[in-house]
Amino acid sequence: QLAEQLSKRYEQFIRLEHPCGEAQVDFGEFYAFDSNSIKEIIRYHLIMSFPHSNGRYCCVFPAQNSECLFTGLTKMFEEIGGVPPYILFDNLTPVVKKIVSKNERELTEAFLEFVRKYRFDYKFCNPGSGWEKGHGEGSIGYVRRNFLTPLPLIDDFMDFNENLSKELSDDRKQMHYEKKKPIEELWEEDASTLLALPETPYEAIRGATAVVNKYGEVKVSGEVYHIPKAHPKQSVFIKLRWDTVEVFDAYGEVQLLKSPRKYAFKADAIDWVGELEIYRHKPRAIEQATYLKALPAIIREYLLPADLKERRERVSNVLSLLGNHTITEVAATIQKGIDYNTLDLASLVMLSGYC
Repeated sequence: QLAEQLSKRYEQFIRLEHPCGEAQVDFGEFYAFDSNSIKEIIRYHLIMSFPHSNGRYCCVFPAQNSECLFTGLTKMFEEIGGVPPYILFDNLTPVVKKIVSKNERELTEAFLEFVRKYRFDYKFCNPGSGWEKGHGEGSIGYVRRNFLTPLPLIDDFMDFNENLSKELSDDRKQMHYEKKKPIEELWEEDASTLLALPETPYEAIRGATAVVNKYGEVKVSGEVYHIPKAHPKQSVFIKLRWDTVEVFDAYGEVQLLKSPRKYAFKADAIDWVGELEIYRHKPRAIEQATYLKALPAIIREYLLPADLKERRERVSNVLSLLGNHTITEVAATIQKGIDYNTLDLASLVMLSGYC
């Protein structure tokens, strides 16, 4: 028993060697703002990291489904100009249907089709063995801390991902923490091993069938879509992309609906006190805090007078009001203050009793 414990301790500290071109892929979670509901919602960042060079690539998506995964990987393959010859995956649901044993997985047909398209070798981490993909997990945290904090507001995923790609490109100009060479120089060694891209990129589409209910609706991945052109009990064929849903007749010939894809998000109320506290002493920085678009418009305008001293005072006023009121009540109070042309804290506290 002692020998077994010592063996496990030894395994924990094995220094893994990572050959050029090896990539690690995994999803991470982070919170973002939803401007429509004034809530914090969970989003997902797909990371492809290269342990040899410390190069990191990332795409942000609303979910961890197969359409998001394969769209993200395809985008990153196009960005780096090739395909990693070897990729280590976590046991992601869009990839692994069942863990049969330590070395055997039952894989999804969608993943096998993706592999046939791009021809890379793959391996999976053992459950509970996070150290096997330590670089990938570290990269998830690194990107979250450095590029997804403070909480971003994402109105357009593709625009956000383009900006994120530029930021990560700049990040690769820094020195490798251990090898004392620029990451982008080490990345060239990784890049030299990449497989050629296919002539046409993979298109991540999932097909499904459904029957229209008596309300003219179909349920797709837990979300309900109304199809005005369909009739009850009609069989339909559905094409799912990461961002759209297309519904056709049973033969796939007549399009009945094309709609933005709905996702059920886990949402929490925003901790506005925590988010605004930093700007009490850094009033100028609030101009660059694009996530403040999630605030009611009247509060945004109130927080941005030209005079920095006044701006600092107004941040403090909002924080004081938030101690006893919701963000909606604070917005109503500030509106009353504007109506009465009295915006000092004492007046706002008095007016808040009428909101």
